[in-house]
Amino acid sequence: MILILIKERAFGFVKSRKSDLKVMDMGAQMYQFAEDNGLKLLDVIVDRKGSYDVDRPIINELMEGLESGRYSVILVRDINDITADKDEQKYFLMQVKRYGGEVVSIYDGSMKCNYDEC
Repeated sequence: MILILIKERAFGFVKSRKSDLKVMDMGAQMYQFAEDNGLKLLDVIVDRKGSYDVDRPIINELMEGLESGRYSVILVRDINDITADKDEQKYFLMQVKRYGGEVVSIYDGSMKCNYDEC
């Protein structure tokens, strides 16, 4: 019998206006984190716009991939890359949980949000 281990699929998200070289380093950190933690990182998207609203189009695209089952983990450097607003962070984490997904920060680990806490 052959046992095949399927890695959890993840999609990375970076919010930064830094130089391309620095953003590439951030992406490399994400790929290394994914490899070290048994995740298959499909891609990393970069949001270079100034808005931090949770309802911006790039966040909607991120959620669509989660909803469709393309991946189950959203990998971020920090939850503040999604939004700095604590209420919107809770809302975002609740939505991810509803779709059966998880948000993982390469600095803070799994970002949990139980319905009772949100």
